[in-house]
Amino acid sequence: MTNILFTALLFVSITSTAQTNTFPGTGNVGLGTTSPIQKLDIRGNIYLRNMTNVVGAGTSISFSSYDETHLGPKIYSYLDYANGSSSISRLVLSSYSGGYQNEMTLIGGKVGIGTMTPADKLSVNGNIRCQEVKVETANWPDFVFEKSYKLPSLEETDRFIKENGHLADIPPAAEIEKNGQKLGELNARLLQKIEELTLHLIEKDRELKVEKTRNDRQQEQLSNVIAKVAELEKRHR
Repeated sequence: MTNILFTALLFVSITSTAQTNTFPGTGNVGLGTTSPIQKLDIRGNIYLRNMTNVVGAGTSISFSSYDETHLGPKIYSYLDYANGSSSISRLVLSSYSGGYQNEMTLIGGKVGIGTMTPADKLSVNGNIRCQEVKVETANWPDFVFEKSYKLPSLEETDRFIKENGHLADIPPAAEIEKNGQKLGELNARLLQKIEELTLHLIEKDRELKVEKTRNDRQQEQLSNVIAKVAELEKRHR
């Protein structure tokens, strides 16, 4: 009798203080709505609380392909630093592929794909395939074409390569393997080398044209001398 009375009072309390909720025995359940259109229909936000303030704790939403014995995708929070209101958490998206696989993590404004510890704004442990990548960078190396720019000579470049094993202003392989390389910065440095090489090619082309002109002139003079010698020999026959 007591249980029946408690249930009746609870029902009256719910229906009187939450007119937009409905809890039918069968069918759809609505929170914030009296006309739910799915098994659970919530009109508003969902707040999941983790009341255990220890590293590794968190809350999650899990999906199952069949029942509780079949793992499915899930979204969960992970507490990295536990210190009350100063705690730091990450959000992890995990799919089912031979067990839970943590494909994506969001923490501190950084996104990690295939890694739980993103280093830059986006860290990907794997391949990336896309149609276009736009990189914004400052200090584009058009300064190479300014008159005040001191273009390294080919002799200086050759000496630097022999002493260091890489181009000047380009990080060595060991450094890139350890720390990676910013794409925009690397593209700018590579463009600088291309521009320097272009200036060297222009200069070499100019030198070749001057040399060709000199050779053509000498060849013409030689042809004239040969013609005069031939004429003299003809006269003395």
